[in-house]
Amino acid sequence: MTRKGSQDIIINGERFHLDLGLSGLAMSPDFNYLYWSSTYSDELYQVPTWPLRTSNVSISDHVRFVGHKVSNTDDMIHGKDSLYFGALTLDAVYRWEKRRDMLDQHLSEKEVTMETQTQLVQNWETLQWPDSLCLDNHGNLWFTSSRAHLFLKLVLILSERV
Repeated sequence: MTRKGSQDIIINGERFHLDLGLSGLAMSPDFNYLYWSSTYSDELYQVPTWPLRTSNVSISDHVRFVGHKVSNTDDMIHGKDSLYFGALTLDAVYRWEKRRDMLDQHLSEKEVTMETQTQLVQNWETLQWPDSLCLDNHGNLWFTSSRAHLFLKLVLILSERV
């Protein structure tokens, strides 16, 4: 499972100390798997949803490490065949082509590991802290550039003055 704690990450050349936990969550289209990652880690995990709906079942027994993403993530969304995620330290949005990896590895969704990570868009100035990923009815990916690290920096500065 994801470790507890915090980590410094570098966004647009500046170091930020994040005391943030679980943030990126995405459900597979068939609702059979939940994927997650914490903001301070590049690790992606998966758990089948049936233990989440069943009492007296240890969820931790079913958690599976899927792979390392290219960067820390704050948000993710699962499309038909791929998982989309923001790459905080790269000011970019990436896609894990899960279906392609399943075919290449000859494995089911419960066994596949993250191999393909395709950069979809990147911009050091205008795409800081990609967030709020969503897909519309036509399969188009939408997201915001929230620049949340600047808000976190302001909160830190104000808290030091108190």
